[in-house]
Amino acid sequence: DVWPKVRELIDSAIVNLRRPNDTMLQPVWQAPDGGSLQADAGSTTAIWTPQTEGEQRVILVISDGERRFGQAVKIGVGQGEETTTPSPLQTFAPSETPTPTPTGGSGTLRVDVGKLAEGDDEGGTYSNGEVVTPGSEVTYLITIDNDSDVPVTVSLLIDDTYDDIVCETDAGGGVLGAVLAPDDGDAAGGTGVFDHGADEIQCTFVELAPGGAGVTVTDRLSASVEDEDGNAASDNDDATITTS
Repeated sequence: DVWPKVRELIDSAIVNLRRPNDTMLQPVWQAPDGGSLQADAGSTTAIWTPQTEGEQRVILVISDGERRFGQAVKIGVGQGEETTTPSPLQTFAPSETPTPTPTGGSGTLRVDVGKLAEGDDEGGTYSNGEVVTPGSEVTYLITIDNDSDVPVTVSLLIDDTYDDIVCETDAGGGVLGAVLAPDDGDAAGGTGVFDHGADEIQCTFVELAPGGAGVTVTDRLSASVEDEDGNAASDNDDATITTS
């Protein structure tokens, strides 16, 4: 479709460019660790008011309709100084971010995230507090449950310990861009129990345990969802492993 624009340029020396979708290239601010976040739709600035002390994150996400780009700034609250070291820029491949197709969207969004780990022990059960062999593979199980009364799309996954995680479903696909049905009334609480409802999705990723003995690692994963109106909700959960 380039020739109409070429003719327009020749005739008038002006080309009128239009976005194919008004929601593309619009900044979206998120505060997965809590607090009050004030930002107009598409605003390049935001006002964030924390509710608790400690290191917390404010996340900026932008999409061109094909890829999503996210960056988190870690801020030390009540620790004497502000840390502004951003996380590495993360990009998500088109295959993991199909165009969301939820319908409807109103009210308060709620999402519940659960994270568990499974090491090389004989139990074969995911838990929080796994004892694993140094240097062995650890599989992390992530459950995302929509507790809202409208469909939502999974928009962001960030792990505070492992960069660029690839969390795959049993079918081998990613969860970014997945549409979760409205809440079906299942129990919340981040327990990692999966009842195969249409309002849930589950995925796993694998990382290596530390090489030394007696090392404990607790890492937290945050997930965000959005409805068709751009309203967002986030939740997080952590899992702990200890090397034997």
